[in-house]
Formats: sequence, C-alpha cells, structure tokens
Amino acid sequence: MPRNGKQLLIRPGNKALDVSCATLLAGCAVWCFATTLARMIAVWRSEPDYEHGFLVPFIALAMLWARRAKRPAAARDWRALPVAIAALVLWLAGGMFYLRVLEEVGFLLWIAAACGLLAGGAVLRWAAPALGFLIFMVPAPYRVEQLLTLPLQRIATVWSCWLLQCCGLPALAEGNLVIVDDLRLEVAQACSGLRLFMCVLALAYLYAVFSTGPRWMKWTLFLCAAPVALAANTLRLTATALAWKCVSSEHGRELLHDAAGWLMIPLAAALLLAVLWYLRRITIAVEVVDATRLLRHAAHANSFAYASGGKE
Repeated sequence: MPRNGKQLLIRPGNKALDVSCATLLAGCAVWCFATTLARMIAVWRSEPDYEHGFLVPFIALAMLWARRAKRPAAARDWRALPVAIAALVLWLAGGMFYLRVLEEVGFLLWIAAACGLLAGGAVLRWAAPALGFLIFMVPAPYRVEQLLTLPLQRIATVWSCWLLQCCGLPALAEGNLVIVDDLRLEVAQACSGLRLFMCVLALAYLYAVFSTGPRWMKWTLFLCAAPVALAANTLRLTATALAWKCVSSEHGRELLHDAAGWLMIPLAAALLLAVLWYLRRITIAVEVVDATRLLRHAAHANSFAYASGGKE
C-alpha cells in the first residue's frame, strides 16, 4: 500500500537462509525430541486410554486444511527464537529431573517455534488452534492419571449400580466391582472413562475453534465435558452388565464389552450435541440499539416532520 506517496516493497526471503534454518530446526528436533516422540508412540500403542494419540496429528492437519482460506502470507520471523530456546530448556529440565511431561511440552513448543521462525507470527497465529490441539496427544503424568482414574472408577461404579437398581436389578457396589446376583463386573482402569473424557474435551475444543457462537457457550460446553463423559461411561457399564446377564459365554461377553466401548464415543458426541442444542434453545438473539443514536434519529425525524408541516 502507498505511504507518503511511495510504494512499499517487500523483499523476497533468502531461499538459502530459509533452507538452512529449516535444516537446522529439523536436525535439532531429531537430535532432541526423537526419543520423546518414540516414547509417546510407545504409550499410544500400549495404553488404551491414549490410543487416540495416533489420530491427533491428522485431525490437526485437517484443521489447517479447513482454515486454509484464511492463511496469511509466510515470512521469516526471528521473534520466535525465544520460544525455541524455551522448548530446549524444557527438554533439558525434563531430562535432568526425569519429568517426561516437560520434554513432551517442549516438543510441542518446538513445533510452534519452528512454525514462527520459518513462516512468521501471522502464520503462527493462524495455525495456533491446530497446534493447541496437539496437546491431546501428550500422555498425562502418572500422578495426574492416578489422581483422575481412581475417582472416575468409583463414580462409574456407584452410578452404574444406581442405574441398575432403577432397572429392577439387585446391584451392589463393592470397591470397583459391580455385583448383580452371581455376576461380578470389574470396573478396570481402562473402563474409568479417562479416554472418553479426553475425546469429549477434544470435541468441545473443535467446536470452540470452528463455531462463531458466544464465548460463554463455548466455556459452558467445556465445563459439560466431564458430566457428559461420566454419563456416557455409566450408560456403557450399565448396558454391559445387562448384556452379560443375558449372555453366558465368555466370547460373547468379550464381544459385547468391546462393542460397548466403541459405541460410547458416538454416544458421548450425541450427548454433547444435545447440550449444545439446549444451550442454543435457551438463548434468544436480540439486536443491540445505541440509545444515543436512537434519540438522534428520533430528533431528526421530529425536526423533519416539523419542517415539512411548516412548509405546508
């Protein structure tokens, strides 16, 4: 755009410098974070609660593709260098104090820093929602996982027993066991609902990114993620107990258990959509009118009517 009668020209970037910077960033990432990424993949393979980690990068790429029309022009920006330094500091601290979560967070910061250094701050802000979604592929620390898993197991056990009692069955909660007559259904760690909670929270995050609704609705949906996950997990355990009462073979019970595990994610998504539908139904769109402008318009209309009457 012209400024002071002169046209501003943007110099093209140095391709050799861009390639050198990208090579250096990739080399540092392989040197520092290859072990971290390999450890995360091992957790995704071995822990059922984090199997969704394989899907998170592809969903983040899909978010970038969906927002490709808003992508600004890329330009190298050295202001992201402190973020890269912070990522390396977290990696070093994680290795020194044996805190893997610091290394994993440092890996995510390194990706953001590479994006800012190679493409600029505008592109980094455009890609921030997709980069923020990558946090869902980071396994929670062991203490945090245990702090969440044990209460979730207990809540799922008590709530499913109450629902079975509402269905007329003599259900009893004993620790993490659901006892119905001679049936003893254990609520294991994988059945606590932690994975479902992460999936529901990810769905709420996607809605917050792509929706144009008010902020209070987005935050309310985030707060409803935990109750929705607990409700879906309770329905899953109740349905599993009812199905096990009707099926006696071990193979059939395993099939029903696995099927209920796969169906609870669509069920949780449906419950989340129901919450969203309810929030939209209780709100009414109103037009905000500026009182000063309204009074000026009324005064102008009265003066025009008075002038017209005087002429007549």
